[in-house]
Amino acid sequence: MKKAIISLVLFVIITHTLSAIDFQIKGISIAVPKPSEVNEFCDFIENDLGPSGVNTILLRVDYNFKFQSYPQVASDSAISLTDAQKIVTSCNRARIVLVPLMEMLGHQGSAWGPYELLEAFPEFDETPWVPYATATSIPDENGLYPGGLYKKSYCPSHPEVHRVTQALIGEVIDAFQARIFSPAMDEVLYIGECDRCKTTGKSNAELFAGEANRINAFVNSKNAQMWIWGDRLLQASEWGLSLWGGSMNNTWQAVDLIDKNITILDWHYTKSFVSPVFFATKGLNVISCPAGDPKVAIRQLKNLVNFQKDSYGPMFQRYKGFIVTHWGVLNNFITEFRLEKNGLSTNLNTSANSFFSMLNELRLITKQDSIDKAGENINKTIYVSELGNNANEGSMSNPVQSLNRAINLSKSGDTIKVTGVVIASGITLTNGYNLVIEGEGPDVTFLQPSSAKELSNNRVFNIVNAGNIVIKNITIRWGNSIDIPNVVSNGGNIYIENSALTLENVIVQDGKAYRGGGIYINGTRNSGGAKHHFTNTLISNNQSTAGSGGGLFVTSNRYNVTHLLIEKSTISNNRTQVYKTLGGGLFVEPYKNNTTQEGKACNITVLNSTFYGNQAANGAGIATGYVDFETNITLINNTIAFNNGFASDNAEAGSAGISVKVTPSITFTLINNIISMNKGRLWGKNELEYYDMSLSGVKLSQADCNIFTNELAKHWVGQSTKTPVGNLYQDNGYLLLADTLLYNGGITQNLSIAEGSIAINAGINHSSIKEDQRGINRDGVPDIGAYEFTSSTQLSNPNAFDSYYEKSNQTIQLNSIGYHQISIYDLTGKKVMSETVKNDNKLNVRKLESNKLYFAKIMINGKQQSTLKFIR
Repeated sequence: MKKAIISLVLFVIITHTLSAIDFQIKGISIAVPKPSEVNEFCDFIENDLGPSGVNTILLRVDYNFKFQSYPQVASDSAISLTDAQKIVTSCNRARIVLVPLMEMLGHQGSAWGPYELLEAFPEFDETPWVPYATATSIPDENGLYPGGLYKKSYCPSHPEVHRVTQALIGEVIDAFQARIFSPAMDEVLYIGECDRCKTTGKSNAELFAGEANRINAFVNSKNAQMWIWGDRLLQASEWGLSLWGGSMNNTWQAVDLIDKNITILDWHYTKSFVSPVFFATKGLNVISCPAGDPKVAIRQLKNLVNFQKDSYGPMFQRYKGFIVTHWGVLNNFITEFRLEKNGLSTNLNTSANSFFSMLNELRLITKQDSIDKAGENINKTIYVSELGNNANEGSMSNPVQSLNRAINLSKSGDTIKVTGVVIASGITLTNGYNLVIEGEGPDVTFLQPSSAKELSNNRVFNIVNAGNIVIKNITIRWGNSIDIPNVVSNGGNIYIENSALTLENVIVQDGKAYRGGGIYINGTRNSGGAKHHFTNTLISNNQSTAGSGGGLFVTSNRYNVTHLLIEKSTISNNRTQVYKTLGGGLFVEPYKNNTTQEGKACNITVLNSTFYGNQAANGAGIATGYVDFETNITLINNTIAFNNGFASDNAEAGSAGISVKVTPSITFTLINNIISMNKGRLWGKNELEYYDMSLSGVKLSQADCNIFTNELAKHWVGQSTKTPVGNLYQDNGYLLLADTLLYNGGITQNLSIAEGSIAINAGINHSSIKEDQRGINRDGVPDIGAYEFTSSTQLSNPNAFDSYYEKSNQTIQLNSIGYHQISIYDLTGKKVMSETVKNDNKLNVRKLESNKLYFAKIMINGKQQSTLKFIR
């Protein structure tokens, strides 16, 4: 271990230096007020903490809350739900993130008796035979009282304990509207000692990690993150720590077993250790936590700055900032803080002094860092975080809070990096603006017009006459253009006109507009090769309320044509809502001047993509409108299935797969597509009966090697300009297409085909198709549809990057060195594990449930390289 600590120091010294300082968290840890103190505390938050630079409060609630689920657990000084809401309101006004803390596992009783949980439920006591000492007892040299007692623990193996603790945690998270919760888990001296824990056969580390991960799973289910103190994860004898500062009962080994999305509160009060680097190299985010010694606090800050500046990407981002702890009476801290704030304090060793000293030192370091970079003529990066403040300058150390503010600070060519849930309402990009907007992943980064879906009254993006706009690794949601006053409400989430938009690993969902519920495209910027390009993108659950194009509406205008390429994407569960509307997934209608007969084309190519579950009166998957102007739509290796038309009379009967309305100048090229199981209305049928209607009114320039459910499509295929070949007309008994979207590998969900499917090796080679929707290599004779069946999953680039599952030690072996991001999904498509592997060639997956099939999506240096199927 000592060698490991030395290597950590060497790692910090020799790694590459980055030029920015990024501390998102500048906080304090204090006790919750008594009921009579709540109003004074709220005033303190709004008028002292917020204006002084505090952006996070770790609030030690413990059992000082009036629980509804188990009222007997509440302390005599518990605050009410109304009190909690007052505190939340003040924190919101002060732009402070509130993190409630409630002690779990340890700290359940002291020498003076049990705390509230064990008093109400004494059967939860891990060591009932250890007596409580008397108030007059004297601790020994280790701080232990007669009988060995320091702080009691509850038993993590008791069959009823989690029923109670999860109810309490859930109430606290809800009451404080928390996005982050801390179960503390510090100073756990009693663990694995009762018969229940011993019979599990688990080590103390496994018991500790099991409890931490169980609480984390529950906290995550409440859409919150979890922070814990780090002392039980440090081996006391190797770090030179006390009984309280480090583990002497082998819980320290749990550092390799806890979930990697748990953040560590690394507290040290007398020295500055390199433990932040230790936790960061374990893949954990870390926050330094000093107390009332400003000299120690400043040393910890300087170390943290150096640790961060001398690190590469993932390591750089794991040092989150600092929280100064105060363990005394709240009113004393308020007095100290106000004296220190106004320069009147005479006591140097206070937590308040430590906070102001760290904040001032950070400002000096940041200022010098800015001076050192002065004169650099490069495009800048602006940072946006839900923990930011719009009064900030948008640096990594001082991010802004809204995307609107970041846009105002940017110039053309800049990059904006976004973390968390960020408000982005009516963002306007114009005047040839070029911009990159990048998140940390669509499952963790969200852009939305308001704090709640029902409050939304604006779209997210309005992109008109801009240059190249690149958006990646983000979810864009809840746009609502219907309620925008004095605006034509097209494009629920995104409206784009005469620009070039790139979406990469983006989810566009839950948008609402008259036309184009998800995205409305009106022309591409007039520049050589410019196009809109959507890859690995999901457009889902959007709706058009009065017009066509539930997911995507594409048109051109009098000035510009539209060029659109969609690949490896899924357009699913979008819908139009009213009679005579078209194109639940994609609707295309080029511009044409009816007087001059001049117009502009829409040239659209869709490759390796899935259209699923979309609804419209007609053309639920893809449709074109009534404007007839030369337009080319090319579809290669797509799956268009299980879309539904809901036309209610014969006048609007037609296809639910692809439908064209009297537009002979719009031509389709269909190669290697599955267009099947789409329910629509047959023309000439008076009964309200639905049939599998894959094609209607389509003019085809080429139709080769496609699969349709039945021969109703033959009429249109037979009129293809090029003589059609290789088309099949068979139902799902022969096609064997899955009826539910799943993560079968790759970034987007798709529909798989089973062994024996008529789609296997039934396609023709095409220069545009080298891989399927998941990024799996297609063999010499490709399959039909977006999914390539393989008996054992192939890799996109097997020579450059190979991976496999090693059953003997339950690891995924990575035969490549780099920054690996690995996401693992079960058969239902649920993500069950997400890890980052740096400077190693393996990932242990022991914590997955055994004897189950899993899919691993493996990315190296931000680029998808392979998918892997394995049985744990």
